[in-house]
Amino acid sequence: MLYVGMTQSSKKVRDHVNCLHSGFSSPRRSLGALLKEQIHLRPVPRAKGLSPTNTINFRFADEGEQKLTDWMKDHLTYSSCRLDKDIRKIEVQLIEDLRPPLNLTDWHNPQAAYLQALRCACRHQASSERRQR
Repeated sequence: MLYVGMTQSSKKVRDHVNCLHSGFSSPRRSLGALLKEQIHLRPVPRAKGLSPTNTINFRFADEGEQKLTDWMKDHLTYSSCRLDKDIRKIEVQLIEDLRPPLNLTDWHNPQAAYLQALRCACRHQASSERRQR
């Protein structure tokens, strides 16, 4: 188990594997940061504009997003389930019990500092990309 997550804002299933890009997916950003060198990903701002969230929530250049999606489809199994009540309570309990390494909150993840450092490096690279445009 790599990640446990929920969405309350929509009745649609949140698909972190087939989503358009990592700018709206924390587990994609974390996994991409881990695989950046191995599959040659280039962090870029998630959108045009000077908003800090565009680099904080970086994505990968288009060809990199496809590489990340392909890697995930080749190496991961994923699923979802619908819960109608106590969603947050269930999510927290699952994270505490399963300790998924890509979850950075709701448990004392011993890899969190390492993962956050990799994501920080990606944010800096995305910020540099923005300045070069």
